[in-house]
Amino acid sequence: MQEGWPPERLRGVRDVVPLGETAFESTLVPVDASWPTFADFYRATFTDMTRLAFLLTGSADTARDLVQDSFVRLHGKWDGVAEPRAYLRRTVVNACHSHHRRLRLQRRLRHSPTPRSTSSTSVPTR
Repeated sequence: MQEGWPPERLRGVRDVVPLGETAFESTLVPVDASWPTFADFYRATFTDMTRLAFLLTGSADTARDLVQDSFVRLHGKWDGVAEPRAYLRRTVVNACHSHHRRLRLQRRLRHSPTPRSTSSTSVPTR
């Protein structure tokens, strides 16, 4: 383990270790080795985030889908996010809330009475 590992932004993230030396090091863009890659972060947090999403949705399949979508959102902003674990957790929770809103709307639309037609022949006469 390196001194100062894990970096401040990943305190509390278990099992995150920077990737070792690669045979293609000379072709890679130099990066700060103290920061984990997105793949490292994904491996370290996927299970915890899926567990959280499962507790919020009650469905393992839905949880995996929502967490995967949340990682896609994080990946697009990876370099600009100071606290990726907090950002990911908030994104997962928001995705679960959105999922429940969609379900509630679908149930409401499914059980709402169908509107009656307003054709001129159905207007009562006096």
